[in-house]
Amino acid sequence: MALEDIRLGIFDHSGVISDDRPPVYEANMVLLERFGLSRISFEDWLLASKASAGDWLLSHGVTVPKAEVNAQYAQVYMEIVEGGLPPTMYSDAPQVLAELASRFTLAIVSSHPRTNLMRELEGYGLLPHFDTVSGDPSPKAARLGAICAQ
Repeated sequence: MALEDIRLGIFDHSGVISDDRPPVYEANMVLLERFGLSRISFEDWLLASKASAGDWLLSHGVTVPKAEVNAQYAQVYMEIVEGGLPPTMYSDAPQVLAELASRFTLAIVSSHPRTNLMRELEGYGLLPHFDTVSGDPSPKAARLGAICAQ
């Protein structure tokens, strides 16, 4: 397939556009403690990470509804970022995304809460490059299919 045949590029956010491991780790640890569990090391957390905070915390024994965990995660993550531990955009992201956006439609599908994702993309100045932004802790497969169908 040639580059000119591509009509859509879909990106994840975490680890692709932004290194958000430090604030995501800290938010997960705050929630572990909030639910009466002990912190684990950053290295152990990386090895055990799941697609969403709710999935990860539930797999570690948290027994509240997943929707509640995800809502608390969104709030705690925002507090941590605003408290001085922000994610870091990869330095080549603006140039790469600008070039790609000039050639075809771009979308982003992330497990990040939409509010946090939009704030980060706006802060990085990258939001104009994306035609679709899907931030949601639900499984990505259905969202990817819907974007492709559009």
